[in-house]
Amino acid sequence: MPRVQLRVQDNLREQIEEQAARLGLTLSEYVIGAIADRLQRDAEAASKIKLVAESRDWFFDVLEQNSALPDSWNRAAKNAADIDG
Repeated sequence: MPRVQLRVQDNLREQIEEQAARLGLTLSEYVIGAIADRLQRDAEAASKIKLVAESRDWFFDVLEQNSALPDSWNRAAKNAADIDG
């Protein structure tokens, strides 16, 4: 098992140790599990953000192809592109 070394305040460490003990885990197992859970949530969030960006791009593409857009739509599309960089 990989070794994890963190510097935390004593009261926080005690809370983490108590939670780990309640779950029947060692401190290292608990911390590694928490890190893995966080990484998974971050990956899921990144996937959702990408999906939202793709949906937004599709929305603007459909509008551009099917009608003359008012200036406000064109500005919104430009702003969305600027946000993406």
